[in-house]
Amino acid sequence: MHFLAVYPEDDMVVVHRVNTEQDYSFTPNDLYPIIGMVFAAKN
Repeated sequence: MHFLAVYPEDDMVVVHRVNTEQDYSFTPNDLYPIIGMVFAAKN
C-alpha cells in the first residue's frame, strides 16, 4: 500500500511507499504515529 498525505497549510507532503513485490504488513494506522512525529519535529 502506498500512502500520500498533503498538508498545504504546513507546506508539507508525506509519501510512504512499500515494495509491493514482496509480502508486507502495513496499515494506515501504522503510519499515523509517524506523521505525528514529523509534525512534532517540524515545530
